[in-house]
Amino acid sequence: MPMIGLYEITETLGTNGRYLIYRAKASNSAEKVLIKTLRPNEIERGDFAQLQHEYGLLQRLGAHNGYFPSVIGWAEPENPLNLILKDEGFVFLSEALTQKPLDLDVFFPIAIQLAKMLTEIHNAGIIFKNINPQSIWLRPTDKAVQIADFSIATELNRTMVPGDPPRLLQGSLEYIAIWQPLRRICTNVTLSYRRAFVPS
Repeated sequence: MPMIGLYEITETLGTNGRYLIYRAKASNSAEKVLIKTLRPNEIERGDFAQLQHEYGLLQRLGAHNGYFPSVIGWAEPENPLNLILKDEGFVFLSEALTQKPLDLDVFFPIAIQLAKMLTEIHNAGIIFKNINPQSIWLRPTDKAVQIADFSIATELNRTMVPGDPPRLLQGSLEYIAIWQPLRRICTNVTLSYRRAFVPS
């Protein structure tokens, strides 16, 4: 089996944008982990900084009752390309939805969990910016969920956002609010706290 650092890859969990997520186990213990890494052919300048940014935000948030992935560290500390997360048996919500639609008695508890998680995120002064079925993880055994993929999340103390050219629009297009492209094109637009609750 292929190795990343001291971890043996057991399966590919899926992809999320330019990232691959693997299930793996430590070669010297029974520890099970997830490895988030960049797709080899799609590495761009700034991607490493996004992974490091996500690492910092997950450390700052902590587990918070299991709301967010528990960050362990880097597979190779001298080469921070592979972020190690605790494997708690989650799959992408998008994968679960391809198998069968959610029944209402499952949907509403998930929606309530997500509302609590977003509250924790915003109370920590963070705008998540990328809510979609691939950034929400579902555990099939008990229907618990986690919010993951903080690579493009923004801290609220960084409120002045420079205008990005349209080719740099971040997030999942089908989940972007209708005003988002206009905000991205305009320069020096201040993010209000209310806007933090709208997908962006």
